[in-house]
Amino acid sequence: MKGLIQTILLSCLKATLLVEKDQISGLNPAERIQLKVHLSLCDGCRDYKDQSIFIGKSIRQKIESGDVNIQISKEELERIKGQILSKLGYIF
Repeated sequence: MKGLIQTILLSCLKATLLVEKDQISGLNPAERIQLKVHLSLCDGCRDYKDQSIFIGKSIRQKIESGDVNIQISKEELERIKGQILSKLGYIF
């Protein structure tokens, strides 16, 4: 039973990484459940998720409206995504 609980419950670090992964490439069903359970119990991570989504949307709106001109190569973007996903133990 203890192993099952440890599998379901995430640390805050893992939860915040899953929040970011969800915005980049989505979560698999097990990750989605783990994150949902963690967020139901952790106010800090719930706030982090809300802030992360807000910041991401704000940046995308600025870029799309032309207010900000960020030049990043596709290779650099993939490298950054890979770094985030590697922290979760995924090969990207």
